[in-house]
Amino acid sequence: MRSLVLIAILFCAVPLVRSWVEPAEVRYTHWPNGRTRSAIRVERNSSGTLDRHGSALLYDEEGRLQVRGEFRDDQREGRWTWFRPDGSVDAICDYSGDRGPSRSFHPDGSVKTEGVYDGDAPAGTWTEYYPSGRPRLRGHYVDGRREGEWTAYSDTDPQQSMTVRYRNGERIDAP
Repeated sequence: MRSLVLIAILFCAVPLVRSWVEPAEVRYTHWPNGRTRSAIRVERNSSGTLDRHGSALLYDEEGRLQVRGEFRDDQREGRWTWFRPDGSVDAICDYSGDRGPSRSFHPDGSVKTEGVYDGDAPAGTWTEYYPSGRPRLRGHYVDGRREGEWTAYSDTDPQQSMTVRYRNGERIDAP
């Protein structure tokens, strides 16, 4: 009977011991050409399973950095930066609990879009801008889909605009 109890105790303790012995590591994935596709730090949680926790780097097939960010408890946290192939910044998002304000940029560095991401989906009010800085498009997302009125503006005549309506991501009226 004692040996059964001892075996049960050891069996229950294995995940805990594993988390002490192997607290964290970096997991790599690779492109078919052998280059690194991602390098993401993982850590064992109290139940012994791996959570993304720490730095995350994603690369294109040529080995250029595409995305740099951090995970905390398997959610995006802090500043995430997306890069163009030339190394310039394409977009940034400042996550808190996998949700955060985002900006993307035109190649000249001016703001192209701004809004909020909730996980991978746009949420709330988003605005897209012309390189001149004038608004090009403004509307609202619900569950990652366009909802309500979306207004498109002219770059040359700020008074000229067109509004269309969306429901569940589907356009419900025409201009």
